[in-house]
Amino acid sequence: MNRLFMPVKTVTFRCLLALLTGLVSGTAASLFLALLDVSIGAAGSFQWYFLTMPITFFLGRYLVERYIPEPGDAGNDRFLRAVCSASKSVKISLIRLAAAVLTIASGGSAGRAGPSAQAGAAASGTLADVLHLGDRERSLVILCGISAGFAAVLGAPAAAAVLTAEIMRLNRRHSGGVVYAFISAVTAYALSGIFGIAHHRIPVVPEHPLSLSLLLFALIGGIWFALVGILMMQSLRMARRVFSLFPASDPWRAAAGGAVLVLLSLAASTQYLGLGFSRVDELLLGSAARPAEFLFKTLTVSVTLGSGGTGGIITPMLYTGASSGSFLAGLLGTELGIGAALGIVGVLSACANAPAAAVLLAAELFGPSVMPSALICSLVSFSITRTRYFSSQLLLFFPRSGQNGVPFR
Repeated sequence: MNRLFMPVKTVTFRCLLALLTGLVSGTAASLFLALLDVSIGAAGSFQWYFLTMPITFFLGRYLVERYIPEPGDAGNDRFLRAVCSASKSVKISLIRLAAAVLTIASGGSAGRAGPSAQAGAAASGTLADVLHLGDRERSLVILCGISAGFAAVLGAPAAAAVLTAEIMRLNRRHSGGVVYAFISAVTAYALSGIFGIAHHRIPVVPEHPLSLSLLLFALIGGIWFALVGILMMQSLRMARRVFSLFPASDPWRAAAGGAVLVLLSLAASTQYLGLGFSRVDELLLGSAARPAEFLFKTLTVSVTLGSGGTGGIITPMLYTGASSGSFLAGLLGTELGIGAALGIVGVLSACANAPAAAVLLAAELFGPSVMPSALICSLVSFSITRTRYFSSQLLLFFPRSGQNGVPFR
């Protein structure tokens, strides 16, 4: 009888653990997002706020260099290494979050999803220490914490849980962790609303059936967005190599990157700085993208992260995808809003190696009617690139000899 009820006890315990993790990690991520919003608002009240980027980039990189000695770590793009270290030390997480606030609030073209996930990982790691959990439950709690961090910022709990699973490369044996990650994601999403974190819900294609023209656009778009994703990743790698040639320490390289962004902003526009959510909304609502808009955004992202600025990559993917999708839709005579929506799906699938999460994100943000075309676009884009932007995907939190996957079962 005890053996019969043991699985029930285990599942019940892990569900309660996932719920508690969602509360703790969701609170941490929401507090970070609220602080970031306040910082962006305060900086934006000054017309020439972006002129401070060389200073803030220097300070942010100095903090990381001084207190988090990680050779070869250029910013926050090595996501798994960052969340792994954050889950083991609150101090490391706070330093990275502070560096991200300095980078993004001053105009750095980086995202907030990665830092939010790190905040969730740090909170969940602390929770695991307080509860004295073993390796299996600890890895499960950290997985749930990352999912909670993604859900708080994306406002799409199902996509957040699947994105975490795809990034962590959970194998079939550990696929059950998605269920617990989803529980934490839903909890964190509900909690983020209490903290006033704004989530976007734009009905881009309400009740829009999959037509022949939309099918053709999804097929062509999948190829186009794969190329855009490849360009984005290669530009980031090239920027990292270029700045590594700069004969100075990492903080001064980051300052040089901030100076380059200042010059680009003065020569072109400040539109490509920061998060760019307002512009993404415009594109999804049918605004036409400028021909080189996604190229400028790719350039500013590459300079920001390649020079050593701290921040995530998922939010810039949304901007680049929406602008490149709107541009392609204008060329092919397709509705601009659906073009921008599929652009987000295609670029996210190509860059993050997460096709399922990209489709779910489209369904949660834009409505279920977009799923058929999003699925086609995502699979085509993913089949072309099959990239691993997160370079440490196969080395997880508690690696053991001959083991590949998060060992919580």
